[in-house]
Amino acid sequence: MLQLKVAEILGANEALVQLGELDLPISTAVKVARLHKVVEAEAGVHLKLRSDLFKKHGKQNGDQIEIPKENMEAFIKEINELLIQEVEVDWPKITLPDEGLNLKPKVLKALLELIEN
Repeated sequence: MLQLKVAEILGANEALVQLGELDLPISTAVKVARLHKVVEAEAGVHLKLRSDLFKKHGKQNGDQIEIPKENMEAFIKEINELLIQEVEVDWPKITLPDEGLNLKPKVLKALLELIEN
């Protein structure tokens, strides 16, 4: 079991999207796709909560929700509380090929807890 913060889950989800766009060996691609499916589901829960916070503190302005100055402090406090929440997850770790992958450090950093060394 892993203990991850919501911010780490959201970052891993974005990194797995980028990793899924690469040409990977089929065995790695299958593992990445399966892991992304699980991570994406967990991220979806938290993205919904984040959206609810925007609706709670914001005002609709066309297609966007803007947070008025008078609500900003409460919004930031609640969004930060959400992002630091720890979630216990049981995800399989994946092994990435040692060669042939060109990953930006920020992508790799977001995946550190999900890959085997």
